[in-house]
Amino acid sequence: SAASYLQLEYELPLFYLHMGIRKWYKLWIVSGGVLFFSLQFLKPKTLIVLLWNAVILYPFLTTDETHIWHLIPVYIPVSLITSFGLWKLTYIASQIMKKAKTPLQSIFKKLISDSVVQGVFVFGVMIIAILQFKIFYFEVIPQNNYTPDDVDISQRVSKYNETIYLDDDYLPLAVYYSGRTMNQMAYEPDERKTLVSLFTSNEKDFVAITRNWAVGHLNDEGLEYKILEQNESFSIVSRPK
Repeated sequence: SAASYLQLEYELPLFYLHMGIRKWYKLWIVSGGVLFFSLQFLKPKTLIVLLWNAVILYPFLTTDETHIWHLIPVYIPVSLITSFGLWKLTYIASQIMKKAKTPLQSIFKKLISDSVVQGVFVFGVMIIAILQFKIFYFEVIPQNNYTPDDVDISQRVSKYNETIYLDDDYLPLAVYYSGRTMNQMAYEPDERKTLVSLFTSNEKDFVAITRNWAVGHLNDEGLEYKILEQNESFSIVSRPK
């Protein structure tokens, strides 16, 4: 409704924005303040970018159902505002140092040329970018070769030629990682206890994937079985030969 656009739920969306751009978040806020107090927002090009940022971001601030990927379109105006704001801040600082009434004033005027100011700006942005890249690297690039238990057991079952039964609800994953056709049993009336009915049936050559704890139902019924493979969560079982 129109009224919902006046009810701010900004805490979660801004948290997600912070998580998305990390070290640039506070610099974006500082840069926006610099552009405002230096009256840069009165210039048409700067105003357009600020409005662009506001128009895209504001709707997400009115709902607590915003997710981190919803905010990706906001990154473009944020990057433009941050880069221009930081450049403006660097330039203002250099002008203050040039005009400062200190014994070093003459030295500042000689050292702080436009090329030096540009170099300081680029170097500063590079340092922040490198630190940001370091943070994201360890989040995006796996530091170990961990394989989930459901993937592991699906890969292991691929070497068996018998009919395969899956007593769980991850059929697409199991088929993908095993490359085999499977019969899913998890949605039968006795969910995840179906190994009992399977082992008491006339089915002969088969293997079944089930949760480790579900194997206990075979013990309860006094049924013979053999565990062919097992990890922390799942087992591959069959009738003993």
